[in-house]
Amino acid sequence: MGRALLLHAGLLMALLSLVGSVRAAPQALDDEALSDVRGAGLGVGVHLELNSGLLTGGIPMPNLAAAFGDATQPNYLVMYGVGGIMDLYAVTLNAVTASDGTNQLALGLPSFVGFDDFGVRAISVQSDPTAPLSMASSLGGITLNGSGAMTGRVLLWAR
Repeated sequence: MGRALLLHAGLLMALLSLVGSVRAAPQALDDEALSDVRGAGLGVGVHLELNSGLLTGGIPMPNLAAAFGDATQPNYLVMYGVGGIMDLYAVTLNAVTASDGTNQLALGLPSFVGFDDFGVRAISVQSDPTAPLSMASSLGGITLNGSGAMTGRVLLWAR
């Protein structure tokens, strides 16, 4: 049994050395040749944990602030506790040719979206963007929980 294992390991090493030696040099393509390249596209999965300590009882901190009003004494729209978990799977990017011959990028919508307490815990308007949250002045918040599916794509092209 040990001899067979050594034989298989030797064969695997020989094949791997051949794979490493078979390479093609990069080849420059002009726009016309590049537009004829076809492939399966690019697929991306995203698992985003943004300030995920909030899910285990962390204290919401001011994460996002936007000033408005008088430039010398502005007010701030402050968002506390921006975060949660978001999953997006099978977001795709493909090069396509439209019926009129233009080249386009097709951004495929994710076939699965999932959220776990993803959103903003509180929104407030205040004069100091770093002040702690006063629940009396909170305008509310929004969080998403659950999952869903999408179909379709967004087409992008240059003019």
